[in-house]
Amino acid sequence: MVGIAVFAYLSWVLHRVNRVMRAQVALKAERSTHTLLGVAAAVAAHVPLVLLALRAQDIGGNLLLRGSARPTQFSDTVFAVVVGDTTLRFVAVLAKVAILLAAPADGMVHARRRGHLLTATEFVSQLYRMLPPAPLWYSFYAAQAAVPALLRTGLSGAYLLIKAQHFFERAALVALAVQQCAQRSYGSTPSAEERQEAGNCCPICQDAYREPTKLPCSHIFCNDCLSEWFERERTCPMCRAAVGPASKKFKSFSDGRTPVFPFLF
Repeated sequence: MVGIAVFAYLSWVLHRVNRVMRAQVALKAERSTHTLLGVAAAVAAHVPLVLLALRAQDIGGNLLLRGSARPTQFSDTVFAVVVGDTTLRFVAVLAKVAILLAAPADGMVHARRRGHLLTATEFVSQLYRMLPPAPLWYSFYAAQAAVPALLRTGLSGAYLLIKAQHFFERAALVALAVQQCAQRSYGSTPSAEERQEAGNCCPICQDAYREPTKLPCSHIFCNDCLSEWFERERTCPMCRAAVGPASKKFKSFSDGRTPVFPFLF
């Protein structure tokens, strides 16, 4: 019951923080520095509080992959994994607050780049969050004396293989997020003839092109118009062709949110 209460409280705090972060991202250049610093202070206070209150479980050591406490009960293992994962998500929130404070957002291009940084930060956080549960669950499987040794070895090996597969899949998503950060435009710059054939008018704003960009599907739009459109959709506004990372597992976290649900395994 204590473990459930701790997890419920930390999840509630993260839910409240997500609401504030989304509101501050939506404000773009008008975000409140005092509000963001308040969020950072509240989140930063919970990290040492959790580590000190649960020092017997060596949560801090587990997060650094060198923990000395290895629970052998299923409920204790789940508790250590969930609380450690929530602590790492709080650290990710601090990194996102730093991005909101440091990265300018006085235009659609800057707002888009800031959104890409927030997305990359979340995927890097998720990649690292996959590591701390591994030694805990491996030790749990190995400590089940009631299970035959061969079966224990098989369970441990299967877990590590599945974990490695998921880790490399997540690493590929991180690479896509970093590539997106380095991308300056959604497409190429069209020639004067291509702009003239398109009517020299952006289909979104119905005005003359400003920094025209041609998508892979050959449709041309203003770069700022595309930035605003892609905050809601990842397709061409004209033909609905997919634009952006090819992986269906790639999601945008440009709104500053942090997933509330933890990694259990």
